[in-house]
Amino acid sequence: MRKDRYGNSGRKGEKILKSRPTWRKTSQVKKLKILMTIVMIVLVISIAAAGVIAWVTVDPLGIWEEQTSSMVESSSMPESQPPQEEEDINISEFDLIVVNNDSPIPSGFSLEVVEVEGVPVAKRIEEDLEQLLSDAKKEGLSLELVSGYVAAEEQESLYQKKVEELENSGMSKVRAENAALESVERGGCSELQTGYTVTFGAGTATEGSSFETTAEYKWLIANSLEYGFVLRYPENKTEETEKDYDPTTFRYVGQENAQRMRQLGMCLEEYAQYMAQQQKNN
Repeated sequence: MRKDRYGNSGRKGEKILKSRPTWRKTSQVKKLKILMTIVMIVLVISIAAAGVIAWVTVDPLGIWEEQTSSMVESSSMPESQPPQEEEDINISEFDLIVVNNDSPIPSGFSLEVVEVEGVPVAKRIEEDLEQLLSDAKKEGLSLELVSGYVAAEEQESLYQKKVEELENSGMSKVRAENAALESVERGGCSELQTGYTVTFGAGTATEGSSFETTAEYKWLIANSLEYGFVLRYPENKTEETEKDYDPTTFRYVGQENAQRMRQLGMCLEEYAQYMAQQQKNN
């Protein structure tokens, strides 16, 4: 038998050549099985998905509709409503009135004047003011009520007196009138006419000392809100009030308003505007 150069017979080489098509056929069969398996899996998933979609669409038991309705109800927001804390704020007609040279006291303002420790104030603040003074004394403090309501005629007289002083110092009448407004309002343009603004003093204060250094002042800052009073001209609000810082002057606005003003860090001018906008929005 003839052998090739490597010593192999031709018959044996022939067997090897014949086995190659068989190997290829086997490989192709395996690939076909894998492909058919993938097709069957995809087909099963498609049928299952179609069944779910049909079930949801028909929803014979109403399960989907009930769940959807529940989800909508839980996720939907109620109609816009004012914050509860704003609704609870009790605002009397004139508690937040701001009176100055640009905003004279309104013609509809009504005032009943009473006396607390010999000082005239609005009857509206009488009860809370008396309680404040009483509680301060129980704490061993010498808190004194210095001044309160001033009639419009008296206020105008104070203004004219200031103008006269400035004229005597060399100012022209027009300049003196404008300069006087920086420290003294005209009659009808001062909060003193409301009877809601009062000034305090301390019986323990020494001559030349400032009221803000006394225990009475510190007690007022800590407790005046409980009686409806706020510091009228705070040190950090001079631009808003257009007044110099005054530790002796307090203004009645009511307990709820006083607490809210402290929370918001607002003076009366800011808070009155804020509440007016709240009421407008509601």
